Amino acid sequence: MKLRTLLLSIFTLILFSVPCLAQEKIGIVPFKVFGPYEVQYLKEAFPEMLYSRLPLYQKEIIRKEQLKDILKGYETKDELTQAKRFLELTDYTAVILGSFTKLDDAISLDVKILKKGATSFKPFYISTDKESKLLSALEDLTSNINAYLQGKEVQEKIAVKEVEKPAYEPSKKEFPREQILPLSFKPAGMVLADINGDGKEEIIVASKTDIKAFEIVDNKLIEIASFNYKGLDFLSLDYGDFNKNGRDEIYLVGLNNEEVFTHVYELQNKSFIKITEIGWYIRVLDIPNKGRTLTGQRSSINEAFSGDVYTLTYKAGNILPEKPLGLIRDLNIYQIQPIRFRSKDMIAFFDESDYLKIMDEKGKIITRLKDRYDGSILGVFKGLDDNREKKFTPLHTRMFRIEDKDTDKIFTIKKEGTRLFVKSKGFDAGKVVLLKFDGASYKEELSTEEISGYLCDFALDKKHEKIYVSVVSEVDEGKIYIFKNLLK
Repeated sequence: MKLRTLLLSIFTLILFSVPCLAQEKIGIVPFKVFGPYEVQYLKEAFPEMLYSRLPLYQKEIIRKEQLKDILKGYETKDELTQAKRFLELTDYTAVILGSFTKLDDAISLDVKILKKGATSFKPFYISTDKESKLLSALEDLTSNINAYLQGKEVQEKIAVKEVEKPAYEPSKKEFPREQILPLSFKPAGMVLADINGDGKEEIIVASKTDIKAFEIVDNKLIEIASFNYKGLDFLSLDYGDFNKNGRDEIYLVGLNNEEVFTHVYELQNKSFIKITEIGWYIRVLDIPNKGRTLTGQRSSINEAFSGDVYTLTYKAGNILPEKPLGLIRDLNIYQIQPIRFRSKDMIAFFDESDYLKIMDEKGKIITRLKDRYDGSILGVFKGLDDNREKKFTPLHTRMFRIEDKDTDKIFTIKKEGTRLFVKSKGFDAGKVVLLKFDGASYKEELSTEEISGYLCDFALDKKHEKIYVSVVSEVDEGKIYIFKNLLK
């Protein structure tokens, strides 16, 4: 009897010792977003992020339609008056709302909380110049919101923490860095190509307005040719001597009023001359048993990419389709890299969430890597998604395959940053990695150091002695990192 009384007393003590926070019922409403079209999805995203991070038992995201129904017939544009009315009409004890603002590189997040019976909002504020920094501060934001709801002392302005990068020292699993070469512009794509037929590769870099060719002389980039192109919004850059005249052509892919075009340039008398164009996406793929192959894919009316990927050929100075590669039709030309896998021809490809997968010719997924790789801020807005908004199809950077017994190794980029939604990815660091199949899955065998900035492209020289990486730094300056390839 005494034991029963003791247990009952302990249970009663525990029950009435539970903090009042457990009785709170919190509503989170859609945020206001001030900024360009591509960040408007954050109206729903920030409530979702707060919901997942707040350690509250009773919490709910209030959809726009619900909010309209609750406040129906109550006309006011004042947020404080609306919030008070919302709490009067519902059993919620607090409501959270806010706004996100993006102006050029500056971004800020304002969050406001109103408790039932309070006369004013409790504000919280974060500002920074990088989306990834903003997201890292969300943990501190939600901790302060949680503390405020418990009546504890809080910090209204959330500090964005800066992490110092250690001095560079290559590890045993890193490709040694040889040098960093500055660019006077922001790069968008890069290839190594023999544009003058002398047997040596030049560095070809595209910005959103120009194509420039460089040689390295005395550890400096020396410009040898340039061209200002017009009428295209840049998507990708590639190269190859497919008209077989001894000089590599440069293939510039871009959009004009949502229609895709590839302009082909050749160096003539120290200037780039457009020699032809085609209304297709073009990419040069290194295909097992075929080598570097000129390929292309059409765009459709309601989708960025349409139908088969074709091999292409030159005839009478024009580029024409030959035959389909025989790939699964749902893949686009910027996702894929044909490889040799366990002595069979297969496809390595990135899905929309940046997971690298290996697929056989029937479309069966053989393996998927645990970590995410690549990640592109470039893409095509075309067609409509499930929400009847313009669909964004990302354009992944290139992969390189390296023959290795029965299964190819894969060079790709591992980018660090934010992958909130496919529409808006932000990457502020990354590294080039070499993936090797260990019998079960692909694992990182070697990598470069982690590079600060957006890695927009990379290339291997003909003899595979060096790795070149084009980078846009935090202050929008361009750089080219050069690493020694240990697999030469």
